[in-house]
Amino acid sequence: MADVNAAVTKDPAAVVLGYLNFSSGAFDPAAWRALDALYATLEPASAAGVDERPDAAAAVADLLGRRLDELAAGSAAFRDAGQARAALRLLFARTLPDYRRFHADLLEHQPPGALERPWFVMAAAQAVLAELAASDAVEDDAVSARAIDRLNDYVGWRPVAVLENGRLSQPYRHERVRPVPLHVAGAGAAHGRYHDLVGPAVEILTAAPEHLLRQADFDPDALEELAIDPRAFDFLHPAASRPNYLFGLWDPARIDQQGRYRRMVVQQATLDGILSWPMRAAGDGPRSAELDAEFRWEAAAVLAGVVLMASGLSGHGPGARQAALPLAELLPRIAGYRDEFYRWLLGTLPPRHRARLEAEATRQRQPFGGVRRHINAVLAGRRAGQVESVALAAVCARLGRSAAAERLAAAVPAASARLFARLTSRVVAAQGRLRRGPGAADAAATELDAATDLLFRAVECGAAVDPWNILGLSGQFPLHEPGGESLPDPRVDDLVHAVDSILSGYAAVSRQAALGGASAAAARAAAALERLAVWWDRFATTTVSGVPHVSGRE
Repeated sequence: MADVNAAVTKDPAAVVLGYLNFSSGAFDPAAWRALDALYATLEPASAAGVDERPDAAAAVADLLGRRLDELAAGSAAFRDAGQARAALRLLFARTLPDYRRFHADLLEHQPPGALERPWFVMAAAQAVLAELAASDAVEDDAVSARAIDRLNDYVGWRPVAVLENGRLSQPYRHERVRPVPLHVAGAGAAHGRYHDLVGPAVEILTAAPEHLLRQADFDPDALEELAIDPRAFDFLHPAASRPNYLFGLWDPARIDQQGRYRRMVVQQATLDGILSWPMRAAGDGPRSAELDAEFRWEAAAVLAGVVLMASGLSGHGPGARQAALPLAELLPRIAGYRDEFYRWLLGTLPPRHRARLEAEATRQRQPFGGVRRHINAVLAGRRAGQVESVALAAVCARLGRSAAAERLAAAVPAASARLFARLTSRVVAAQGRLRRGPGAADAAATELDAATDLLFRAVECGAAVDPWNILGLSGQFPLHEPGGESLPDPRVDDLVHAVDSILSGYAAVSRQAALGGASAAAARAAAALERLAVWWDRFATTTVSGVPHVSGRE
């Protein structure tokens, strides 16, 4: 191990290029650490943390390209560097940008460089190399598309409907994403702004007493990956009512041969709230390095508590006892061991730090009360902001103020807010054009076509409810395992209303165009109406009680 680390320190670019040139996509921790070292040279840490560069991935690609030219000219091992050149091109020029385009709706809120962090780039490199090894295809488009399909391996808590003959509906391609890894077993915590939060949190979990870990049904050795969900947290989604969902969950699809979950995925909104604690705790008063270190440790401790709470909800795997327990029994158990875990942590601290936190616990009536209340306040503020912005965006869209609706929706990271505001604006624009007379029928149909496209995109990326779930789950959203607690899914009404508005719009265009003699526009609208009606009616939503009945055929 020391020799490998020395090689990474000496020439990390050569280690990465060797991996790209000779690997078929297997996990190589030395290569992951080497790429991390390249990012660290481009983004040096400071007292304020790591300032992540939006162009870091492009800078790494340029550095690797220049180093490969040097190695190909002077190293026998790189005399044939064809695979490395192809992998570099496919990884940085195709797969990473194509991934952004593939998830243009779902991940629109992510700024440049936020996804292209070292561990995500290495996961993408594994997918590219696996595709190069698995097929003889040389077309960049095909390799990139299949690599993206390999990358997109996470949906999270997504109930699926049981259809006829016991067949399950499946998540759509654009619903699946690749969580951004922050810690990988064997490679450690990734360089970046979360490094000093995630690394200590994993150390705390590793050192926790066995009886506490057993209560949470958590085995640190099973933590193969700790990652963030790159999708924006939607506070209006019914999953937000699921206990602890706001914090994180085991990936229900990443299971090893012993039946253990291996990847923990936390919500980025929660992680950002935890990360902001040191700055909030320090305030405007004098700061010392020692106090800053204490605040950072407290943030890491709460992240460790978040992981244990998430684990306690589902247990170590599908066969865990927790999977069959009702929420009314689970939640008190989780709260109990969480507080016991925090009390154990207090006992491990130096006297001065412990005394400060014990005094804080007395005031706040809970251990680590300062950071926990701070996180809750941050998340509550974000939820209030989303509720306000979504409501105002909907009003502006219905009034035809599309620019104002777009601005308000853009203030909400959730894809549902943006897509439904844009869809409503398109329908209202079509109504406005239709009021100008039959001559504007074609333009009105164009607006409705755009609204239909937005509708399909919203369904396919998960911004809207899966129409199959309306029938298969009777308009409900399960909060726990099948057969457990559930609540009415408010997204059903949103989808039904959106479909109804587009169908009604096409019908109005067809009627007015036909009456005005614009036969081509009338036929176009009628054909679009028929296509959308056939698509919608196959979901049989009119057979579900309590759901507004919209029949395309009628």
